[in-house]
Amino acid sequence: MHESPEAAFSCVATIGLANVEVDVVQQIAQWVWYGEGAPDLGGIRGPFREDVLELLERLLQYQVVTPERRLELQNILKQECLNLTFDTKAFQLGYRRVLPQLQTIHAQAMMGRINSHIGARPPAR
Repeated sequence: MHESPEAAFSCVATIGLANVEVDVVQQIAQWVWYGEGAPDLGGIRGPFREDVLELLERLLQYQVVTPERRLELQNILKQECLNLTFDTKAFQLGYRRVLPQLQTIHAQAMMGRINSHIGARPPAR
């Protein structure tokens, strides 16, 4: 595990989404979905920097992201994506590799939310 979101993002930027360990992507997903604060993407460099930005954009599409969190991170993405060139094919290959694990942790999170709402209801009369 990396000590910060920036360290995990830097790992992706250095070796690419197609080559990074799934645990790194899961750590990033957990931070995007449940974390606080915004990452300093300006300091992240590497040949696969675009993978970081595209991954962040994709993770914001999951339902577990609150509207406030989505807006906060989308604003950062807008600033970082100006004049960006991107190898979509390479990203897609990497994303498809980690998608099953992301879907699993997303489903677990959604079930947790559903169960907490069911548990919070008053008993039926």
